[in-house]
Amino acid sequence: MVNSKGLLTGAVHFATPTLMQELLEQEGVEIRNNQVVSFTDKFWNPPLTKKNIALPKKKK
Repeated sequence: MVNSKGLLTGAVHFATPTLMQELLEQEGVEIRNNQVVSFTDKFWNPPLTKKNIALPKKKK
């Protein structure tokens, strides 16, 4: 997991402390000091649509 600031916050959930960074680097993502370089250029924030907005549950 990469947080909204580009920090590798999910690295503790991988088999080794550096595996998350290694996998991202294999995908061409540059990491420096445990953070994605130029994160704002890579960040994808999908628009909210009716398809991905949870609707309230109907009362019975």
